Amino acid sequence: MDHFEEVHKLEISMMSSGTGVVYNFFTSKEKLKRRMAMKLTEVVEEVLQKKLSPKQKYINFEICCSDEKGDDADVPYIRYKFK
Repeated sequence: MDHFEEVHKLEISMMSSGTGVVYNFFTSKEKLKRRMAMKLTEVVEEVLQKKLSPKQKYINFEICCSDEKGDDADVPYIRYKFK
């Protein structure tokens, strides 16, 4: 999230993986603080309520974000490789 803000000047309002919403702008501060300290794989497992396959090597994330003017920005999905 910091990378998108600092490098691309985009603010993420929602991030999902499959059918699970990993982050959205109205996430409670307590839940957000707890999730920010977790690995992305752990957050996805929590949200989807199932363990990732041991053979899985990446997770795709869809994001919604806006630019500095507040306009929606189209961005490709993000592939997070963890193995």
